[in-house]
Amino acid sequence: MSKLTKNQKSVAEKVELGKAYTLTEASKLVKEITTTKFDASVDVDIRLGVDPRKANQMVRGVVTLPNGTGKQTRVLCLCTPDQESAAKEAGADYVGLDEYIQKINAGWTDVDVIITMPSCMGKVGPLGRVLGPRGLMPNPKSGTVTMDVAKAVKEVKSGKIDFKVDKAYECTKELLSLEQKPTAIFTSNNLTTMGCLKYLTENNIKLGKDISVLGFDDIDALKMIGYNISVVSRDAGLQGEEAMELLQERFIKRDGIDGKQVMVPYRIILRGSEKCEK
Repeated sequence: MSKLTKNQKSVAEKVELGKAYTLTEASKLVKEITTTKFDASVDVDIRLGVDPRKANQMVRGVVTLPNGTGKQTRVLCLCTPDQESAAKEAGADYVGLDEYIQKINAGWTDVDVIITMPSCMGKVGPLGRVLGPRGLMPNPKSGTVTMDVAKAVKEVKSGKIDFKVDKAYECTKELLSLEQKPTAIFTSNNLTTMGCLKYLTENNIKLGKDISVLGFDDIDALKMIGYNISVVSRDAGLQGEEAMELLQERFIKRDGIDGKQVMVPYRIILRGSEKCEK
């Protein structure tokens, strides 16, 4: 097991392994153990007892938090000219249609949420190749494709967020229900790793013994509670530096910049979960 840092040791001393905390207790504890020097975010995972493979059991929706999220949300409203003034009054940071469609096609995506109207989807739809991978594509289910764009802008600005079923848990369950079960699972990101581990823990499936698990990216919090996950680890700081250099290059060369691929060095850290005794 890798050596814990001073902050990690301090956090580990305050968290009782195996204890089921109430929501009130957990909310209080998470404020005590944070070591960041900024307003950190918190993810809430709720066990719903549903099967997302069945259409009538999908859980997805939106909720407006009473005190917002504490984050400034940049909103682009793609609408017809008659709705532009209402969208601006509602607080949209950017309002328009054709000019922003051209900017997005050129690679601009410097927003957090995009809201549009059904009548504009003919023009907005082709932007899916750019917006989809970034999670910015407007969707009627999330309320970002609507006739009342002003109302949608106000809701997003006041702290409206999406929620949905965690599929990693259910995918792990499905994989291990197969007649020919896999002997190893590779998880592609931290959230997927958490969902996978949740299922394995609940069903007493031992890492490095009953099944091999290898994650992508490292999670310090797991080491604090006794999970030794083998991972493909990247230097997040270096990744951020490379991203900023590319961004600066784009600002300097506004026209005609070609796509550029940057490989960030990685390490494979083996902690035992990659093994399997079966």
